[in-house]
Amino acid sequence: MVVPIVTLEEVPVPTEQERADLLASLKQAEADVAAGKAKPFDREAFRRRFLAICKGEIAEAIKMLFRVDITERAQLDIDNLARYCRSFTPAFWEEQEARLARVFETWFATSPHTWNFFFVTGAPYRAYLFEVGDRTKFWIVYTIDEERRIVNVLRVWNAARDPSEFQT
Repeated sequence: MVVPIVTLEEVPVPTEQERADLLASLKQAEADVAAGKAKPFDREAFRRRFLAICKGEIAEAIKMLFRVDITERAQLDIDNLARYCRSFTPAFWEEQEARLARVFETWFATSPHTWNFFFVTGAPYRAYLFEVGDRTKFWIVYTIDEERRIVNVLRVWNAARDPSEFQT
């Protein structure tokens, strides 16, 4: 007999507010189901809508729940990332810039709580691992200002660096 084993490493523990928000959204979803507002799953329609959102063709589907601000230090990091990417080809930077913009405009603006606290620092710093090409990775380190609904991007830090050198 084979028993599946699941490890629960790096599973974020929601704050009380995050838990309350999740429960409220689940209750609203249940009310929508009870009111007959749920639709049967249509794989092709799902695929078309998902691709349209990813391409930016359905902008109104993406509600910016958070404003994304970039600190001067993070902008310097992004400038260095751009120089690094352009050292390969300008087209490579254009591709990475579009991907980075998508992270800010889509993921951070709509669901910044998705990513866990940064392993180097812990709370309140969160981190998203941004992959550049096949081997290079950068940690996008940010905080969330719940009251003002702002994601503050603090650093775009090369993941190959020594973690003990990290400074915000």
